[in-house]
Amino acid sequence: MDKDKSHPRLFAVLALALFIVGLFGPFLLLPIFRFGYVVGLVLIVQLLALVFGIMSWSEKPGKVAAKPYRKLFIKGVIGLVLWWPLFLRVIFEVVLGFWFMRLGVMRNAKSKAPHPNYKKRYIELYFR
Repeated sequence: MDKDKSHPRLFAVLALALFIVGLFGPFLLLPIFRFGYVVGLVLIVQLLALVFGIMSWSEKPGKVAAKPYRKLFIKGVIGLVLWWPLFLRVIFEVVLGFWFMRLGVMRNAKSKAPHPNYKKRYIELYFR
């Protein structure tokens, strides 16, 4: 067996196995471990599947493991390009809202109690 030919095949099989484990593993791990641990483990496993899939792109299992990530990445970039004004607006308004609340802008000058309409003002930030 040629050593140069065996490594891409090994990486391809490993990428496909990691992809399948990352896809179906959470269903087996969630009853045992906490949600945060499972999410972290799945993210690491899927990232390794992507790396090994890219390293073994010439083999069929490597392509099978890496193609879903490629499609997900392309759709994410297209969505970010199309919706970036909305994302920026929401982030900007949330940051400004918390900043104003920390400075006490929404409080009455006479008392330290919140302004009577603070909920209405805060909701109006999002639904103009």
